Amino acid sequence: MDVDEAWRQGSIVWYRRGGVGQSLEREVRAIDPNLCPDPPSGKERPQPMLATAAESTPEKGPSVWIYLVGGARFK
Repeated sequence: MDVDEAWRQGSIVWYRRGGVGQSLEREVRAIDPNLCPDPPSGKERPQPMLATAAESTPEKGPSVWIYLVGGARFK
């Protein structure tokens, strides 16, 4: 079982998964750490792609006017 944290308190094993703490009263043979590899350093991390101004500006099409009853209009 993968948990965030586990510890023994007497004969009871406590564990925390997803911010919720629970206990086990059954036999637990061992609690082994699950070590994750270190995060990559700043040099190995890929740089995010930045959009240029030309790519982020939408193309302007023809204007459309909508005329409402009563003479009001909007673009």
